[in-house]
Amino acid sequence: MTVKTAPLGICDHCGGDIHDTWYTRRGPRRYCCRDCRNTANSRAGAPVRAVKAKQRVAAGIWVSPLADETPEAEALRLARMGMKSRQVRRAEVEAGAWRNPALTPAARAKLSRPRTILDPVLHQAQEKLNSGQRVADLTPEEQAAYRAHRREMERAQRERWTPEERERRHEKWREYARRARERRKSKGGEG
Repeated sequence: MTVKTAPLGICDHCGGDIHDTWYTRRGPRRYCCRDCRNTANSRAGAPVRAVKAKQRVAAGIWVSPLADETPEAEALRLARMGMKSRQVRRAEVEAGAWRNPALTPAARAKLSRPRTILDPVLHQAQEKLNSGQRVADLTPEEQAAYRAHRREMERAQRERWTPEERERRHEKWREYARRARERRKSKGGEG
């Protein structure tokens, strides 16, 4: 029998809350949902499956499913994987006929267009954020430029909303605020 590792009420797999009863007839509940249970069981069994697979390969029992593949089935599988275009490109390179797609007139016209972000500070902020940094990691002027840009983008998006969409979103926000007030009141805070 397996042992619960996380505290009661916490899922052993994802660390989320267990919303159901914390105990089962077999002991403390380990997972919050069926997906977490299945994933954890699969991961627990993976080393055993790997050892068995290696043993089958070493014993010569395992046979590749691609061994009896017909040429038609192989062509279909490669086409699904995009190998056809790769083979065509390789043949063009070997024949000396391959051309860089960025050098076509359409690509040159696209690449010669000005950048969509003209502000160098905002551009630098976007590059840093795209590389995985957070807004808190940006310099103060980059933060200001980024936040001003986000506000402008959000304002433009709100202008594109139809009146029905705007009312639907406002209703959703009102419902969220009402629930938050109820939660605060139930915890003894001010509403």
